[in-house]
Amino acid sequence: MPVMSVVREKAPELSRGSFSRRCQPETESAGRVLVVDDEPVQLRCIRRILQGDWRVDTAVGAIAAASLLAAGRYDVVITDYNMPEYDGVWLLEQVQRLYPTTRRVLISGSGEELFSPHVRSGLIQRFLAKPAAADAVLDSLRGHATGREVDRV
Repeated sequence: MPVMSVVREKAPELSRGSFSRRCQPETESAGRVLVVDDEPVQLRCIRRILQGDWRVDTAVGAIAAASLLAAGRYDVVITDYNMPEYDGVWLLEQVQRLYPTTRRVLISGSGEELFSPHVRSGLIQRFLAKPAAADAVLDSLRGHATGREVDRV
C-alpha cells in the first residue's frame, strides 16, 4: 500500500505535535535525521546521542514516520524493526522507493541473519543490533557522510 494512502487511512487525526518531537540543531547546516520506534525510551536515548550534531525528529511508529517524511526531507532514517501495524522493513521500503537518497538504518534486537536479504539488496544500508552503543549510532551517520553503501555493526 502506498505510504500516503496508509497515512490518510490510519492516521488522519494525527497532528505533528501529537506524535513527533523535534530537536533544534546547534547549526543550520546540521543534517536531518528521523528516528522511528514504538518505544519512547528508545527514541529519547537516540535523540540524546544525536542532539547537537544533527537535527533530530522522532516518530512513534511507521505511520507517524510516514507523515513526517511526506512533510520534509531527511538525510537519514533510523528505524526499529519490530513495531505494531507496520514494521521497520516496510518503512524502509517506502523510504527507498520515495526518497532514494535518504540513508536507511535498521535497529533490531533480532539477529542480523534475519535481515541478510534486505542488506544484500541494499534496502538496509546499515544494521545496528540492540542495544546500540552511542558510537555505533554515530558511526551509522558518519557512513552517510562518507558515502559507504552497506555497513554492519
